[in-house]
Amino acid sequence: MDQWKISENVTQKNKPHPTEKAYRIIKVIHTTLALLALTLAIALIVMTLLLQELRGENDRLEKIQASNEVLRAENKKLMKEVPEVWVVHNGSLYYFSCMDKSWEDAEQYCVSLGSHLVSVTSVEEQQFILKKTNGNDYWIGLNIRRSSDWSWVDGTPYDEAKSKDFWASGEPNNSEKNEQCVHFSRNRLKTWNDNKCSTSFGFICKWDCKSSGLCP
Repeated sequence: MDQWKISENVTQKNKPHPTEKAYRIIKVIHTTLALLALTLAIALIVMTLLLQELRGENDRLEKIQASNEVLRAENKKLMKEVPEVWVVHNGSLYYFSCMDKSWEDAEQYCVSLGSHLVSVTSVEEQQFILKKTNGNDYWIGLNIRRSSDWSWVDGTPYDEAKSKDFWASGEPNNSEKNEQCVHFSRNRLKTWNDNKCSTSFGFICKWDCKSSGLCP
């Protein structure tokens, strides 16, 4: 009988007290909540950093976009201020110079680029060049320097019948003034004028797109 009481007392001593058990559960819950709070805090910090980075990237993109807009505006302004010098038209490439040279120097410059001063063979081409020159003086390849007849320096046959509508009124009058080279001089279809070859004007070079391989 005494032995049974002793064993019961030992068992009761080893059995956890209800208060201690509850404390342990609360401690586990507290630890779990603390870990969860820490995880959420870390996640919040990461999200904040990501948002800051995204905001920074957005700011950079906005600055790049603003810079591109400025560049586009400047490009439009330059296109208005600077004449277009390289133009592809109807199977040919044209160079409209921004410098003035004598007819001979202009032809040599065109040759150095692999071409010649422009020859004009149709009303359509005459109108195209007329629009680009806009009434300014530009040398073309027509001349009478080495023969008694007008000829194109690139070897294109000169068609007198077609070309008569391109000469300005009263031109050519080279026989009177020793004017052996031709340039665009007026802003109308009848624009060709013969002049002294030593005069300095702008000039136009011309390539055939297919044979030159220069056109896009």
